[in-house]
Amino acid sequence: MALAGPAGPRRLVREHAAFTIVLAAGLIVRLAIAIGYPRAFRFADSVYYLHYADPLEPGTARVSGYSILLRPLLELQGLDLIAAVQQVVGLALGIGVYALARRCGVPKCWAALAAVPVLLDPLQTVLEKYVLADVWAEALIVAAVLLLGWRAAMGEPRPEPRRDWLVPAAAGLLLGVATVVRSTAAPMVVIAVGYVLLTGTAWRRRAGRSVLLAVAFALPVLAYMSWMQAERGPFALTESASGHFLYGRVAQFADCTRFDPGADLRALCPSGPSPARQNFLMWNAASPQWAVPRERHLAGAESNELARRFAIAAIRARPLAYAGTVGRDFIANFGVTCCTGPEHVSTKWLRVRRHQPAQYPSGEINRYGGPSIPRPGFATPMWAYAKVYVPGAVFGIALLIGLVAGLGATRRARRSGLRSVCLLLCAAALTTLLMPALFATYDVRYSVVLLPLAPLAGVLGLRALRGPAVGPAAGNGHTGRTGQD
Repeated sequence: MALAGPAGPRRLVREHAAFTIVLAAGLIVRLAIAIGYPRAFRFADSVYYLHYADPLEPGTARVSGYSILLRPLLELQGLDLIAAVQQVVGLALGIGVYALARRCGVPKCWAALAAVPVLLDPLQTVLEKYVLADVWAEALIVAAVLLLGWRAAMGEPRPEPRRDWLVPAAAGLLLGVATVVRSTAAPMVVIAVGYVLLTGTAWRRRAGRSVLLAVAFALPVLAYMSWMQAERGPFALTESASGHFLYGRVAQFADCTRFDPGADLRALCPSGPSPARQNFLMWNAASPQWAVPRERHLAGAESNELARRFAIAAIRARPLAYAGTVGRDFIANFGVTCCTGPEHVSTKWLRVRRHQPAQYPSGEINRYGGPSIPRPGFATPMWAYAKVYVPGAVFGIALLIGLVAGLGATRRARRSGLRSVCLLLCAAALTTLLMPALFATYDVRYSVVLLPLAPLAGVLGLRALRGPAVGPAAGNGHTGRTGQD
């Protein structure tokens, strides 16, 4: 391991000077934001999470895993402690990215460069200040991926039996918790199981570890669903969400002149200019998917089912339009500019501004303090900083390099021992981006997972294309075969 050993802190700093500088810069930025803006930032979803945190109960439209995490922090101090913990999580992600890169033989400067986005990009540092689930969902997914990649990096020698089973169990548990924090993380278990099943030599051990990972994943998910059933009735992650979100997804192209939704669904037909109506029809109280249930006195589950049926009818009528809508949102994550997407959604809330407004005042918000009033001495430098994002195109190029190496495009890549890790990182990043594009409207928050995963995939891909390692990971006698056995 490149970051551990008998060396003291001073020696570690000298040996990893480039990363120390990047990590220190990330710490300084977070301290400046924390001191410059004493209160945690709030968004519309913050009200939702706080509402179900105290008293603690499962939410109706979103999973409440984040609310469970909030509860003890609210008891200890309040919103400001939540933001501080999330900032520590962001720093830990940077350390994890650097550590895995070094373990795989990536040169120190390149490994430090891979950690720059997650440590310094404003999308990461500003989201850490918000009472939102994004940073925790990102951290849990990335932690599981790093854990799986760690044991396989450069053909790790045969581990002890106990540790051999501990890694997939821990990864599955992390992904299960990630799913109850954000339900779109659920497909990541397929990627993780496939990775464990395909890496290694003894098929029985691979199969056993895959089953263990799946079981560990299921434990928190089933526990949450049982809680939902006890409190609200349905044995599910949410009571009424999938149909409403899918309705917002199809609203941009749904045209009732091109298909017949049926008499009971015709009132849900959207109207207005197509490019501008998607966000309105998802959230505005005047949207048919909210107005019609009120007029018909429908319960939440009935309303959700109505929206779901309409959305599925729209997709069946225009599958290519649906595919195009999903594709545009997915590709928008890799654009040259940030961060509005095809629907040109406002991102003013995502910037550190001169006057951070008291957004969405409510009983839940006011219980934990007033607006975040900036302190100019610390906040002023952040105004310019928060406007500079790493372009999504950079992450796209990094993932492309990782894919090329992972698919073994060159002989050196095939002998590197890094193919499976590169593919794991790329698959995790792409899957996590695709799920929101399939079921929800575009939001730049969903792309935060690119910050740790894409640069890591890029530098590991470059390392693989150079051939077998000659750095820290080379001493294990690896000859090109990737595996965990």
